[in-house]
Amino acid sequence: MIIWIDTETFNTRENDIKAVGTVKYAQTCELLLVTLAVDHDKPIVVDYTSGETLQIDQHGMRVNTQKSMFWELSDVSFMCVAQNAMFDRHVLGAKGIVPHDVVWQDNMARCLTMGLPASLAGQCEALGIAEDQAKLSEGKKLINRFCKPAPDNHKAERYTKETHPDEWARFIEYAKQDIVAMREVWKKTPGWNYR
Repeated sequence: MIIWIDTETFNTRENDIKAVGTVKYAQTCELLLVTLAVDHDKPIVVDYTSGETLQIDQHGMRVNTQKSMFWELSDVSFMCVAQNAMFDRHVLGAKGIVPHDVVWQDNMARCLTMGLPASLAGQCEALGIAEDQAKLSEGKKLINRFCKPAPDNHKAERYTKETHPDEWARFIEYAKQDIVAMREVWKKTPGWNYR
């Protein structure tokens, strides 16, 4: 069984990932969204800004959303797959959501071993993935809007779902589509050369 997983986070300028590195960023960031799907199920979004939570361990996966869900994982072999898994693994580990001993696979690393681009959008383009299955093109704009502090010349210090509810709804759709795109890339790339 595969748990496809992706996180969206926010952090301050002082803790920008390029300045402090992944480990410190993961320890200091605010978790906004965790998007996941089990095998071929539809992706769901756990919105931490609304008080929703997620817990994954060897006994199961508990999702506390408006529609409470539970997948029993005990006695089932599973792994988490993410695009740039090192980032998601550190964030979810630092927040106590996924223990460090869970098996992870990295879609980006797998693609790089085959000479494909590192970015999910580039992978979708290189593999000819249909537009309805590919990464949303407005993703970078939404990431800049919600995952980073506002530019110095803006009145707001930060944008949230309260300040921009329509864009937040698109942000959630973007998060779901990243899981769909990653799954399609994974299907189209052979496993040889990568374990």
